Amino acid sequence: MKFISWKIEDEISNGNRKVYEIEGYKGLYKNSDDKLIDLRPEEGKPSVNAYRHISNYKLADMYYIALTNQIKSLQEIPRHDPKLIKSLEGELLTAKKI
Repeated sequence: MKFISWKIEDEISNGNRKVYEIEGYKGLYKNSDDKLIDLRPEEGKPSVNAYRHISNYKLADMYYIALTNQIKSLQEIPRHDPKLIKSLEGELLTAKKI
């Protein structure tokens, strides 16, 4: 459901509760109780077990790439949050030094 129609639609329809996608985070949704619903595929989904055996160097590289891609993704959103992007860009500078 698009966030614009959030207030108009019924809370529950056909036994399903309404949710909206979190912009910039594909596969992540929230419901009206602010509960996060994660519908990303299990394969490749971030988890402690998945990353436990990866070297610190590789993790730092993955973090840098993830921040870069997140910034690009957020900038594509028409009403993106410039403060969030600025914060992530600061994180990116820190990540470069690792």
